[in-house]
Amino acid sequence: MLVVSNAQNEPYLWVIAGRGGDNTENGDPMVYYNDIWEASLKSDGTNPPNPITWTRVKNPNPNNGGLYEMPWQSRTGHGVALEVATVANGEITTLVLYGGEYNGTYLDDVWTWRVKDPNEYWRQDYTAQAYFSSGAGGSFNTSSNSPSMHFVTPDSPLSYLQRYWLPPNPKKGRGDTLSRRLILSADNIALLESLGISTIRQFANIDLYTVLKLRGFDYPSVPKNQRLKFYDICDFRAFAIGVVDKCSLHVPNLFDGEKNQPRNVRPVFGGPPPVKDTIAWHGQSDYNYLLPPSTDEESLLSTWDGCTYHPEIQGQFGPDINGIGYVDQVMTIQDPSMDLQEIFCRQNPGGRAYHNLVLFQESIYAIGGKKSTGQYYADAWYRDSKIPKAVFTKKPLARDYSPFFKFASDKSGDHTSKHR
Repeated sequence: MLVVSNAQNEPYLWVIAGRGGDNTENGDPMVYYNDIWEASLKSDGTNPPNPITWTRVKNPNPNNGGLYEMPWQSRTGHGVALEVATVANGEITTLVLYGGEYNGTYLDDVWTWRVKDPNEYWRQDYTAQAYFSSGAGGSFNTSSNSPSMHFVTPDSPLSYLQRYWLPPNPKKGRGDTLSRRLILSADNIALLESLGISTIRQFANIDLYTVLKLRGFDYPSVPKNQRLKFYDICDFRAFAIGVVDKCSLHVPNLFDGEKNQPRNVRPVFGGPPPVKDTIAWHGQSDYNYLLPPSTDEESLLSTWDGCTYHPEIQGQFGPDINGIGYVDQVMTIQDPSMDLQEIFCRQNPGGRAYHNLVLFQESIYAIGGKKSTGQYYADAWYRDSKIPKAVFTKKPLARDYSPFFKFASDKSGDHTSKHR
C-alpha cells in the first residue's frame, strides 16, 4: 500500500496485489492477487480526504484488452516503492515492484511502471522492454533494449552461453557494439535439452554417465552407430562451470584468521563431560574440508566427472567405469578464462518476500526479508539501472610504445588501463 499521484498530481491510495481467502488454516483455498485498487485522497478544500470509494486499476498496456490483471505473477509479501521525479532520473516518476511469495515460492522478479506517463506500462528488468539510463544533465537519456537482458545467472538457459566478438569493420565515431555468438550450437542445445539439461547450472553439474554418454561411450547394449558424438563436451562444460563460479555468491566457511586460531568450544552446562568426537569447534563438527583432497585411485574414481584428467586412474586402458568398461580420459580442456571476462552476471537480491523496499538518496533499496521457511536475510541491496559511460582521456600516439590508456567514467572505478 502506498500513495501515488496521477498525471494531474491528484493523490491516490493504492493497494497492490496481496493475499486473500482463508487465513485461518482451516483448509479453505488461499487466493493470491495480481491487481491494483485505488481510492482518491483528493480533498474538496473543506473536508479531509476520506478514501471510501475503491476502483480497480486497469492494466496500462494497450494490448491487454482492457483487463485488470497486471502482467506480473500474483503474490503477497512483496515490496513496492515509488521513485519520485528528480533531476538525476530525468524528472520521471517510477513505481517499482520486487519479489514476494506465491504459494510457498519466493519470487525474484523486478517490475517498473512510469505511472504518470499515459503511454507507459509495466516493464520487467532484464528484458528487452526494460529501461536503462545513461549520461547526466543535458546528456541524460533513457532507452530500452538494455544490455542487462544478456546478463547471466547460473540458472539461465543454455543459450546465454555466448562469446563476444569485435565488429569486423569498425568505423570511427560510429560506436559499433560487440556482436554475440552462441558457445553451443542449436543442435547441441537441443541434444542437451533432450537429456533434461536446459540451464547453465545443470550443464555444469552434469553427472559422470551423461558426460561419458555424450562423449560417445555407452553401455555395451547400445550399438556404436546409435551413440552420441558430442566429443568436445568437456570444453563447453568447463565454460559452464566457470560461469556458475563467477556468478555465484561465495560465503567463506571460516571468518578471517579463524583457521589458525585456537579452537573455541561452545559451553554446555550440566551433564557429563563432553565426548571428544562430539565437540563442535566454532559450531562445526569437524574441519575435514580443510584437508587436501585424496589422491588414491579409489577415491578419485568415485568422484571422477568424466572430464578432469587424473594420471592416478589412467592405468593401461584408462579408467574402468562400472557398466561401461574402459574409457579414454580427456587429455586437455580449453581454458575458458578469456571468454569468461566478457560474461556479465546478474547481481540481484534473489527470491525473497516480506522485505522492505524503500527510497533512500534517490535509489531504491531492498532490505532484509524472508528467503524460505525459517530462513531470513539480513542484507541490503539497491537497484541501479544506469549504464556506465566511459571515454578515453589519453591514448598512445601513432608509433608510440607507451602501453597506457586513460579513461574517465561517470561511475567510480579504476580509470587507468594497460593494454598493448
